[in-house]
Amino acid sequence: MKLGLGCGALGDARLDERQAAALVDAALRVGVKVFDTARSYGESEGRLGRFLHQRAVTISTKGGYGVEPVREWTGAAITAGIERARHELGVDRLGLFHLHSCPLEVLQRPDLLEALESAKRQGLVERIGYAG
Repeated sequence: MKLGLGCGALGDARLDERQAAALVDAALRVGVKVFDTARSYGESEGRLGRFLHQRAVTISTKGGYGVEPVREWTGAAITAGIERARHELGVDRLGLFHLHSCPLEVLQRPDLLEALESAKRQGLVERIGYAG
């Protein structure tokens, strides 16, 4: 059985670096193998990148927004978001990349779907999906 941890709390500014590291360490000790984060979770991606370096886990993140100066919900935002997440997390390949809480008309845009499929074909993400 794979256990997962939602990592929104890791981005909370009230959680200091030591506390965040302790949370990830505790999760690893009980067998957590999947860590779910997002660009919108503050420092979560960066902290996971520091704490999980070279660990055999699956990292799921989300995007489509928040990569300045790229316009949100465009193919370019997907591509830039995947690159940013890979950099922050210190990985060559993301286990899962979700479009995050966008409306149906956004999900149907060919440029977004092509950017996701392209990242998958290039081996930058293992799986693609939607979270919302």
